[in-house]
Amino acid sequence: MALDWYFGKIENFKQVCFQNGKMNPITHSLVFATMVIGVNEITKKNWAKFYARLNFWERVNGSYLLKKGKPFLISAEEVKRHIGLSTNARVFSDTKFLRNFSMKLKDVEQSIGV
Repeated sequence: MALDWYFGKIENFKQVCFQNGKMNPITHSLVFATMVIGVNEITKKNWAKFYARLNFWERVNGSYLLKKGKPFLISAEEVKRHIGLSTNARVFSDTKFLRNFSMKLKDVEQSIGV
């Protein structure tokens, strides 16, 4: 299934989501993050959950973005600026989200022979 996204509900979406006619790298990262964190929209009610999952994922797996050649994490403020973003990504319960990390840990252990 192709990933579809919608920005129309983001306040000032043209300024927030685009730079010089191209998608803002933070917006691009948030769109694709919806697939790995299992939250397919950013709302006033769930932006903190979205941010918490994203931050956890980035701290474990590495940041999505580089600034001046160095990794940097997406801020809570950037997530809040994107309230209204939505995609057709699958939604995960908290248990499923954490189980995905547990499975990755087991894969790493097996790959090094633990």
